[in-house]
Amino acid sequence: MRIASRTNRPVVIQLPREIDANNAAEVAAEIRVAYKPDTIIVADMAKARFCDSLGTRELLNAHYWAIASRCELRIARPSVAVLRVWELLGADQIFAIYPSLGSARAASSQP
Repeated sequence: MRIASRTNRPVVIQLPREIDANNAAEVAAEIRVAYKPDTIIVADMAKARFCDSLGTRELLNAHYWAIASRCELRIARPSVAVLRVWELLGADQIFAIYPSLGSARAASSQP
């Protein structure tokens, strides 16, 4: 994973191709590294083709930790396969999901 940050801009974290039992905790930990009050974190899933239930659970935990840290976690460019799993689990109703990296970066902050 690579973290890119610019002053006053969202922090973008590139997520790996697969998020599963082998790396889900590490992925969530990498996201948490970026937590600072009033920070927008964009998890770019352009390369991710698979996210199982454990990966989803860790991303949901990262989402809730972001809220507790006064951050905002946005998910950009999840694949159709990942979205399908999230729909089955109900996670698509919790995550802030954006179709492109640009739209995730440009969106105004949620209340």
